[in-house]
Amino acid sequence: MRCVSMVRMRNLFVGLIGLGAFSLTACGGSSSNSGGGCGTASACGGDVVGTWQVSSSCVAVDSSSMMGTMSCPDATESTSGTKITGTITYTADKTFSSNLTTSGTIVVTLPASCLTQQGVTVTCAQLQQVLSSTMNSTFSSATCTESGGGCACSVALNAVTTSETGTYSTAAGVLTQTDSSGTPDDSNYCVQGGKLSISAGSSAMSNGLTGLIVLTKQ
Repeated sequence: MRCVSMVRMRNLFVGLIGLGAFSLTACGGSSSNSGGGCGTASACGGDVVGTWQVSSSCVAVDSSSMMGTMSCPDATESTSGTKITGTITYTADKTFSSNLTTSGTIVVTLPASCLTQQGVTVTCAQLQQVLSSTMNSTFSSATCTESGGGCACSVALNAVTTSETGTYSTAAGVLTQTDSSGTPDDSNYCVQGGKLSISAGSSAMSNGLTGLIVLTKQ
């Protein structure tokens, strides 16, 4: 391989895998629990007033818009161990507040055709070095290993906490949350046996996350 500077390699491959786009506007690709595997909450409704702590979560992100920013169309993404923790409080006066933390790992798989950019070919070890030098407040580590002639790179997210406040309403098993931006978000919900289940689409599951969260009343 020809000798190239670390700066050039970094510029090539940060652009290649769209690392700059990996903020929590997309917390990864399709989760290992993606699609129907996460299930949905039944729209049984119920009284949501109280403070609820997340007891389990199954989340995924549709990363199709992010993949469009990559210079290698054959690259793929997934997430591993993505989860939500924290609490949501609903008051009798129809306001809510949430404090939720999202964490997980992004896995980017690059076929051999992706490893040559502008006449420069790199190994998985070199790609790992480039990614590791690009870590910021969103990412904590990067590991790249050989996979099918290409590379699979796991980029660990630092846990990111998001706090929201706003108003809510419930009707016919649908929870509508309107955050401080004024944008309403509807989700099926169900309260049964001290558990609150919320399907994808609520403000509680911000940053484009889809799936199902289950909370326990405190």
